[in-house]
Amino acid sequence: MPREKLRILCVDDEPLILRALERELRREPYEVVTASGGSDAIAAIKAAPTAVVISDEHMPGLGGVALLQWVKESSPRTIRILLTQHFDDPNVTIPAINCAACFWFLRKPWDAEELRAVLREACERYARTEPVSERAREGAP
Repeated sequence: MPREKLRILCVDDEPLILRALERELRREPYEVVTASGGSDAIAAIKAAPTAVVISDEHMPGLGGVALLQWVKESSPRTIRILLTQHFDDPNVTIPAINCAACFWFLRKPWDAEELRAVLREACERYARTEPVSERAREGAP
C-alpha cells in the first residue's frame, strides 16, 4: 500500500514567492499547499493534518512568528520553519525560537538545495513524532 504524501504548507503574501516554492518542490514527494496569509494558513491547517509549515515573517495581518506560535499551540506535531529576509534581526529570530519553537530559518531568497534538505529533515522529524490524541491534549489520563 503506498504511503500517503506528507502535507507541506507554504505561507506568503507574495504570489510570486508561493509559485516559486511550488515550482521548487514539484518533484519532491510532498503534497504542497499554499496560503496567502495567516488566516488562510489557519484554515488550511484546520482542514487537514499538516507535517510542515513554511511561513514568511512579514505579512499583513498575522505575521509569520505569530502564525507559527499558533501552529505550535494548535498542532504541536507540525514542524515550523520561518522564511525571512531579516535573518539576522534578533527581533524576529528570538521570538521565532522562544515563542514559536521554529525548527529552522530559511533565508529569503532561499537556496534550493538547503530548502529540500531542510524539508527532508523536517519530514523525518514529523514522522518520528507520535500523534497527540485529543484526550492527551485535553489533559485526560
